[in-house]
Amino acid sequence: MKDRFLSAFQRLQISNPSIKSDEPTKNKYRELWDKSKYASMANMVDGNYSEIAYRLFVLSSFIGVKESNRVLQRSLMSCGETLLDDGEIGPNTKALLLSHGWKLIYPLRSEAAGYFRTLAEKDSNVKKQLNDLLEKAYS
Repeated sequence: MKDRFLSAFQRLQISNPSIKSDEPTKNKYRELWDKSKYASMANMVDGNYSEIAYRLFVLSSFIGVKESNRVLQRSLMSCGETLLDDGEIGPNTKALLLSHGWKLIYPLRSEAAGYFRTLAEKDSNVKKQLNDLLEKAYS
């Protein structure tokens, strides 16, 4: 199985240039990549889900793994699926992800943007950064 961590880490650095390239930093993010199950997601069906895994990985650096997973689950619900948005990537979430494939990228972008807009309504610091956050959600 191909290790897609380095591609994910490069995307993370583009999204957040303050993240360094030293080994301790890479190791910290590799641990997040592996524990969050984004590594296994990226390798599902010969890596066709890499883009979704990369986006969730970058999103998790801003809002945490559990909230990123909830964004994924909400994007599946916006496609008409019924599931619990518990923030866990379990068998049901994986099966639904497989059934929707790469087309899930568009609802995922929309749900991420919605998440940031909701945060901005509650937090004035987030509101100041909203345009940057929306750019990250939609890019």
